[in-house]
Amino acid sequence: MAVSELQQEYGRWSWRWRAPLADRLALDRLPAQLVTLGAAGERAFGEIRDDGGDELMTVARQLQHEVEREGIQMSRDRLGRRLRERGFTIANYRLTELIAAVREESARRGSS
Repeated sequence: MAVSELQQEYGRWSWRWRAPLADRLALDRLPAQLVTLGAAGERAFGEIRDDGGDELMTVARQLQHEVEREGIQMSRDRLGRRLRERGFTIANYRLTELIAAVREESARRGSS
């Protein structure tokens, strides 16, 4: 059940405590809604792409290189702001994972 269905059935705010626990927990297991570009260049939501993470990693690597050239450290907030400026929609917890992966790659590249 989506949030809107739970809101309709149990009330706009009260669904959070009146809906069955199984329904509320099922919301955590919804498939990721990644942004894809349609034929006309329009953004379409809800289409899952396998390469969505690769695309984000590629852009994050580019941003890491830009920040290194500027001589400043890449923070989660800075990465999030720059990704969102480029049209990506990403949650903060995903930014934390992404920045950790990019920093690890950067450290491995620096030690090689």
